[in-house]
Amino acid sequence: MIQDILNFLSDHTWVGEVFLVILGTGIVRYVVKLLFDRLARQLEKTSNLYDDALLDSARRPLGWGIWIMGIAWAADLSGGTAQAEIFEYVDEVRGVSVIWLLIWFAVRFIRFVE
Repeated sequence: MIQDILNFLSDHTWVGEVFLVILGTGIVRYVVKLLFDRLARQLEKTSNLYDDALLDSARRPLGWGIWIMGIAWAADLSGGTAQAEIFEYVDEVRGVSVIWLLIWFAVRFIRFVE
């Protein structure tokens, strides 16, 4: 059984690469969440409104951004072997996603400051 898996992965190396990219994306997202939680505990000690607003408004868009970039990277890796037409639009989707995440961050920051 293990030999079958190794044979499959040697024939289809992109599967292993995509798995590692998604796994790495999840690990990066978890580490960023831990850093944001630790930073939030430190910023609660301050009386400044803007640092809390900046952190809270960046938390969700950054998390989504990490996942979107990781999935887009995995789609780029698998797009060369899979001949589906959808993989041609990965760059456009990534660009639009970055713009929407920046807008989402700005709107959240404005709402927190109000």
